[in-house]
Amino acid sequence: MSISRATLLLAGAMAGSRSEECSASPRARIGAPVTWSAPENLSGTPTPSRMGLNWGKNVAVDDSNAVHVVWSEGEATGGFVAYRRSVDGGLTWDPGLPLSAPAAFTGGAKVAAWGSAAYVIWHSDPGDGVERIFLRRSLDSGASWSDPIALSDAPGVSAFWPSIAAWGPEVHVVWSDGRPHPLADGTADTHSEIYIRSSGDLGATWTPPVSVSSWDGHSSWVPSVAAWAGVVHVIWSDERFHAPDCATTGDCREEEIYRRSTDGGASFGSEVRLTFDPPAAPKPSWAPSIASWGSDVHAVYFDARDGTFRIYYRRSRDAGLTWDAERMVSDALDPANAARPSVAVVGTSVVVTWWREGPSVTGTEVLARASIDAGTSWSAVETLASAIAAAPNPTVAIGPDGASQLVWVDTRDGNDEIYHRRGMPCEVPAPPRPW
Repeated sequence: MSISRATLLLAGAMAGSRSEECSASPRARIGAPVTWSAPENLSGTPTPSRMGLNWGKNVAVDDSNAVHVVWSEGEATGGFVAYRRSVDGGLTWDPGLPLSAPAAFTGGAKVAAWGSAAYVIWHSDPGDGVERIFLRRSLDSGASWSDPIALSDAPGVSAFWPSIAAWGPEVHVVWSDGRPHPLADGTADTHSEIYIRSSGDLGATWTPPVSVSSWDGHSSWVPSVAAWAGVVHVIWSDERFHAPDCATTGDCREEEIYRRSTDGGASFGSEVRLTFDPPAAPKPSWAPSIASWGSDVHAVYFDARDGTFRIYYRRSRDAGLTWDAERMVSDALDPANAARPSVAVVGTSVVVTWWREGPSVTGTEVLARASIDAGTSWSAVETLASAIAAAPNPTVAIGPDGASQLVWVDTRDGNDEIYHRRGMPCEVPAPPRPW
């Protein structure tokens, strides 16, 4: 965190109530963005432009208010990681550029930013049938990029679902892979578990992989990571509570598990189970997203415990040591399924976005709620995108000017494209200084 980010946030707070619309809107008092830019197509290609699931972020904002967006272009044979940047907070955009060479398969592109550094990760099969986690970094707000390096380390073992977090010089990357776990009978179990590698020097060097999830003979996947001053928060979907193994039944029951490190990712404390479906009728719980600011940690996920997927939220005010009771963020009476939430935080401003589809929706919709008091109270649900075909997988970040940067996949043009909207609040609370 640089002084520039704190200064810009203070400026945003002083600029509150700057228009008649702001003074007239009750949403300003609870932190919801009041004005949103028109939807803008950032990809505009004939091949599918996709972001995958929401275990990590496809958009990040650095201290200079530069917005970084990544996605997978093509995904299958010849696919690559695409990148676009806005140096003015999402008002205008530089031309796009590829950050990876075409590969047999490319997916899971995610991004994080802090100070003037930006980091992009993805999983890719260069042609030998083994997916690896790759990373590129920029130390000049996306103007230039390092060569890619491979972070996953198990020989011959594919790695998937990377997520990345940055705080100051710290960078943390998590993923899941099925490296063999020796069993007493001489065989090996290859269910996936969660691993992390960390850097304390802006991604120049990396620690050896550390195991985050406990081996239990069931898959752990789609991890999401957040970090603040040496405290690392990891949440993932875990199948350990399903019996028998869901890979054989096809009817999986997952729960959300959380674990934190207080030494920069070198070691982790006890696992904490965050979701508890009714024992008589367990249902899937998927795709967590996590964000932190100071001691506040915000986690969201979607769960089908009542037969319809809903968005749920949990909060910790003491850096993950204890957790408040679970709250539903989506509409409890909506018959449509709510899916793939993403959460972002700056100071006490929190934004959650997700998408829904079902009998009450024509096509799909992107929805959002916001809080200005660190998740204590929330604005009403707002619809930010609708598509007759599909508008899935939104992801969100908040910049130092308080603007919410929202991107999602949209098919309104007859092809999977990456769309963007910028939401400006009336007032932005100044966050506590992290130094």
